[in-house]
Order: sequence, then structure tokens, then C-alpha cells
Amino acid sequence: MLERLRRILPQSKLGWVMAATAVLSWMVILAMIAWVLAPTLGDLGAVGSHDWDQMESHRYLVAKTIRSYHQFPFWNPYACG
Repeated sequence: MLERLRRILPQSKLGWVMAATAVLSWMVILAMIAWVLAPTLGDLGAVGSHDWDQMESHRYLVAKTIRSYHQFPFWNPYACG
């Protein structure tokens, strides 16, 4: 078992530097992924709830256009067409 461990571990100083650099690089990458995802995963109850206002306005504008102007809204001036 000790021989197997010696084969896996780096044999030179450069090998140890490269191994330490790889470990440090992966730690930085994982920390940045966690930092970017932290606002999204902070409150799981809020995931997907921020787009409902826009969808509600789309449904409301269809009903408003049909009731007020008696036509289907093929062009929506409130949402740039």
C-alpha cells in the first residue's frame, strides 16, 4: 500500500508545486461558483417568482385590449411590439 501511495504522489518539487497549484485553482473555481450561485440559492422560495409580474401583465394586456378596443393584441405597444 505504501508503494502505491509513492507512485501516486509527485516525485519532485515541481510536481508538488503543480499539485498544490491545481488544488488551489480548483478551490478558487469552486469558491467563485458558490459566490455566483449564493444569491440564487439563498432563498429557495424566491426562485422563479420574479417573472410572474411580467407574465401577469401580458395576460392583463390581452384582456384589456380585447375589452377596450375589441381586437386581439397582435402588436403590444407596452412591450415594444
